[in-house]
Amino acid sequence: MPLSVSAFPFPPDPGQTGSFPPKTFRLLEESVSIGGLKALCRKISGEDIEPYVLHQRFIDGDEKSAEIFERYGEALGRAAVIVLSLLDPGKIAIGGGVARSFEAFQGGLTRVEITWGKEGAERIVPAALSERAAVLGAAELAGKSLNHDS
Repeated sequence: MPLSVSAFPFPPDPGQTGSFPPKTFRLLEESVSIGGLKALCRKISGEDIEPYVLHQRFIDGDEKSAEIFERYGEALGRAAVIVLSLLDPGKIAIGGGVARSFEAFQGGLTRVEITWGKEGAERIVPAALSERAAVLGAAELAGKSLNHDS
């Protein structure tokens, strides 16, 4: 049975510290998805900004956008530590729409370096297929499952 990483409880706020488990839980997916990035943006800036606009502001040097991506990268780094600890994969490919903004939140992945060292942080890479990666991976798994059942 495949392990669903999004089923792991996760702290509700990127940057929350304290004991684990925290008082309030959110699913991992809610913290590190595009929706999580948008929620973090609303919390920090008070604006409801689409991620591509936020990324453009980051490129243009906007400090609030840089802070949002930094905090998002920290949340993503903590999620990556969970995956690295449990599964020890060779690489973690960040796919979906967030892959396009990888350079914006890459600096926030420093928590991975703290836990796993530089080698661990280098194991987190943007997916070469960007937002198509998850769909193609799911299709491949479905095809393998059909072939296996035959």
